[in-house]
Amino acid sequence: SFSAQLSDSELRGLPLALNTRGEWADQALIFSQLELSLRDTRLSVSGQVTPPYRFDAQLDSANLAGLWPDLAGQIRAGLHAEGERLRVDADGSGLRYQEYSAGRVNLNADLHPREDSRFRLALLRAQAGLPLTSLEFSGTGRAAQHQLTLKLLGQLGEITLGLNGALDLARQHASPDSRGVSWRGQVTRGQGAPEDLALWAVEAPAALFVSAAVQDLEPLCWSSAAARACVQAHHSANQLRT
Repeated sequence: SFSAQLSDSELRGLPLALNTRGEWADQALIFSQLELSLRDTRLSVSGQVTPPYRFDAQLDSANLAGLWPDLAGQIRAGLHAEGERLRVDADGSGLRYQEYSAGRVNLNADLHPREDSRFRLALLRAQAGLPLTSLEFSGTGRAAQHQLTLKLLGQLGEITLGLNGALDLARQHASPDSRGVSWRGQVTRGQGAPEDLALWAVEAPAALFVSAAVQDLEPLCWSSAAARACVQAHHSANQLRT
């Protein structure tokens, strides 16, 4: 078993404290208590943090700028790990990172790499290139086959997109020149309701590929009465085609 305490210390000029007790046995690290505080931010962890995971963690920050100068806002998050199953609940307010911001953020997720999973991310009063009144992104299914829904409300009106696809987790440990983790699927449905204009709808599914290195969207066509518009895009390092 082991224990450690740290008090009357500073990190980047902010008060830092640590209090921990635990044990290391049979290649397993188990914390009976881990309490870490940095000014207005507190992290607590208890349980086994090595495979097979079985632990709980809580993060409570009244001022994220204390963690990193580019961050701002408040957050309260809880995490529970049981084997490969991970459950997350988080609420934030006044969040900001560089040019991105959100007045309110809520995340609920129940995730597993091979079994049924679900998640829902909701933002209010967000800024992500364009101002958004609200954004909701949700999904259900398994990594190999799932359904996603994206709903946006902003200056351009209301847009809803439905997607089906698969997440390729096998690439995350591939060579450095590979694409890494990737997602491949289709935009299967979509509706757009611009203010004071007729409803637009997606005509037919369009293929979509997303990775850290490459993003590809095959022709996605929208129609409204006699009007029609299509978009196609390819983005990779230093290259954008539409």
